[in-house]
Amino acid sequence: MLFRRIIGGLLDRVTTAVSDVVITVSEKDAEIFKRYSRNKGKVVVIRHSIDTEKIPFYEVENQKVKTALFAGNLRSVQNYEAAKKIIEIAKQLPEVKFVIVGEGKEKFTNYPDNVIFVGKVESLDKYYKEADVCVIPLTTGTGIKTKVLECMAYGRPVITTEKGIEGLTDAEKLEGVLVDRVENFPTLIKKFELKRNYYRLREYVEKISL
Repeated sequence: MLFRRIIGGLLDRVTTAVSDVVITVSEKDAEIFKRYSRNKGKVVVIRHSIDTEKIPFYEVENQKVKTALFAGNLRSVQNYEAAKKIIEIAKQLPEVKFVIVGEGKEKFTNYPDNVIFVGKVESLDKYYKEADVCVIPLTTGTGIKTKVLECMAYGRPVITTEKGIEGLTDAEKLEGVLVDRVENFPTLIKKFELKRNYYRLREYVEKISL
């Protein structure tokens, strides 16, 4: 591991030194680059964007969480690990339905009845409309998590981790964004009093996507 870090750090310094420009997806990443690089003036921030014109906004139908959604390709390590955590959460909340959408559902064979693996779909609209909340227990991965922004754009509140909102400035201050450790998710889900309209979440996505 130490050897990989040394080699990785060396390669990072070499590639940034010979590059004309370095692109990051958040101001936080840009600051890290400037802190450790001699070429402080050639970093450009290009944020992940969500096309909200193609995403319908849905009001929340229930006051308590009955259906939770996670959408992502389960063949990626971070999403696979997140799905495993959702299964553990679901075991503690048999009254809540957990819907997991994305390729790779064949990787999971042992899970409770309240977990539903849908697989790949043409459109996510139906699943976001039926969901009361998005549960995104990410603990690995880098950069801005597009799935969090997508959930917010649909008007769905998010229960996630610090890793899940990494790079999203002040997102944790928004009503409808709950950030905590994964082991606390069952309590958050059970106690969450939902509101009907989370339009400020969509406004946040529209603002950072400009």
